[in-house]
Amino acid sequence: MSNMELKNLINDNGDIPTNLLNEVAEQEAQALELMESYFGRTIEVKGRRFILTNLELYFGGIGDKSHDWYRARFPEKYDKHPRVSTELSNLILLEGPRIYQNKKSISNRTRCDIIVGPQDVAISFLIRNMLDENGNLVIPKENGGTMKIAELFNLSPNEIGSQVMISTTPDEKYKGIHPSKKKRSIGGKYIGFVEFNDEKEWNYNISEHFL
Repeated sequence: MSNMELKNLINDNGDIPTNLLNEVAEQEAQALELMESYFGRTIEVKGRRFILTNLELYFGGIGDKSHDWYRARFPEKYDKHPRVSTELSNLILLEGPRIYQNKKSISNRTRCDIIVGPQDVAISFLIRNMLDENGNLVIPKENGGTMKIAELFNLSPNEIGSQVMISTTPDEKYKGIHPSKKKRSIGGKYIGFVEFNDEKEWNYNISEHFL
């Protein structure tokens, strides 16, 4: 599926104008369809190849308050000032596919996304799990993780936002696998962002097939 139909619906205040509210569900559906098409695909980062098995949607362009780009752009929307890099999160507006990391150094809160939108559309897929070159899950549990992914990619600051190759995997075992669909994973639990009344099933996962 192409990403070219994806749009930013929000205005300069971070709100969706009334005349565009009817497009939100359509944009969400297109984003999720695109994310599902990534399963079983290969991502190549710094010469290493991995198969994507667990992704979460983050879509600031339709007002997703948990997306780094939205948090950096509209800090007034939050009770506590978001701890997010404006410099790095602005890279999310570049045309994808690109690799994003939320910090310049690795810590237990470092995570990596795939920037997937057309230019100026704030959307990315958080990577929670993958298969390595030997077909093993890099995080051997269903709900994956994030810091391990960042450690494997080992991006330098000037590599954040760089283009990545996403290619089809010519292997029958990935065909016909439909992902489980749950709320986004917080602290290892599929509970969504409760402070934002997040009930969306934006965590897609095929990792259980490889445990």
